[in-house]
Amino acid sequence: MSILRTAAIVLAIAGCADAPKPREPIPCGNETCGPDQLCAVITAGQVCDGGGFTTLRQYCMDRPTTCGDTISCDCVGGCALATGESRPCLQAEDRGVSCGCF
Repeated sequence: MSILRTAAIVLAIAGCADAPKPREPIPCGNETCGPDQLCAVITAGQVCDGGGFTTLRQYCMDRPTTCGDTISCDCVGGCALATGESRPCLQAEDRGVSCGCF
């Protein structure tokens, strides 16, 4: 086998090993989030909602394009309640975001 052919095979195999795995759908409350969505969980706070730390809403939100490959609260910003009111992002991970207040 020629050196060029061997090099081509090695590069092809290496390229396959680095290919990203497709994202699986994930459950989020009563919904199932697709590969390009985040599961948003909004919790109530003592001060802003006058109650305990209970879940107010869970829903799938589109992954912000401004985040690129790395999800953070800086690019997510917050989560929306069904009323249109929003809560700030407290924690963001690859497939989910937690929002709420204290």
